[in-house]
Formats: sequence, structure tokens, C-alpha cells
Amino acid sequence: MGYLKFLRCAFLLLFLAVNSHALNIENFTLTDGMGKFDFGKFEILNLELVNGVLEMPLERDEYKNITVLDKNFLSVLSSCFKDNKSCENTGKTNKEIKTEILDIRQAGKIFLAEISFDSRLLVTFTVTENKGVVRVRRPSDFKFKDSRFERYLKNLIRQSYKDIKNESGKPK
Repeated sequence: MGYLKFLRCAFLLLFLAVNSHALNIENFTLTDGMGKFDFGKFEILNLELVNGVLEMPLERDEYKNITVLDKNFLSVLSSCFKDNKSCENTGKTNKEIKTEILDIRQAGKIFLAEISFDSRLLVTFTVTENKGVVRVRRPSDFKFKDSRFERYLKNLIRQSYKDIKNESGKPK
């Protein structure tokens, strides 16, 4: 019985350690008008400020896979471009990043998983299944920097996809 309690505690501590990073700008770089935001566990590339409006990158020049949900956070991101300087550790954040799946839905032959980070940023991942293997792909302008966080997030998406599939026969 003591061993099981130890395993549960170890799992909980690992879970908290993986999720203990707040959505905070650790570094911002501007190259040829294109911005890169480093959030520690991941980074977002190829953002630009056009006529005072922050433009998110388009996937395959067609659709946005990255959206800012919070107006105050959008203002913080935009100010990094306006000042043309590093804006490290800006904005108020929670002590731990809140990562949640908002939706998984079918779009043609693929499925889309919308992931919210601290209710400030929405990132859409694609989910495909072939011969029982579920693959999760990130947007091209979203790069993981922490492999544990990447595994955690992809496993969370895979499990949610499988749960929805088991409930209804296929994701909605």
C-alpha cells in the first residue's frame, strides 16, 4: 500500500513539474519585421505587426492555427513590436500554465484539437489516425522547446481523441 501511495505522489509531482510553467514571454526577437516569442516551453514564430495590428501566421497561407484570446495579452505582444526591443517576462500570469482542450472536431479527413494556454492563447493541432496509430501535429509556426511538455500535451490530445472516439464511435 505504501508503494502505491509513493507512485501516486511521484506521478502528481511529475505532473505539476511539467505544468508549472506560466505563459510568460521569456524572450522576444525581431528579424526583418517578423517576431518570435519564446514562452519557455514553446515558441511562436513569424508574427508581424501590420498597421498597428498583430498578424498571426497562416498555415499553408490559408488559415490561422494560433489565436490570441485575451485582449490584454494581445496588447502586451503588440507592444514588443512597437518598442522594437526585448520584452522579457512581461504581463501578469498564473503561477502554472493552464492547458486545456477546448474542442476536437472533424474537418474533412483530419481532426482539429484546439488547445488553450492560460486562456490567453489558442493553438490548433491536427490529429490523424492510420491503422490505429494516432498522430498529433503542431502548427508549423509553433515549436516545442521542452520535450516533456511536448509529450505531455500530445498524450493529452491523443487520450482526449480516443475518449471521444470511444464515446461516439468517432470524434465529433
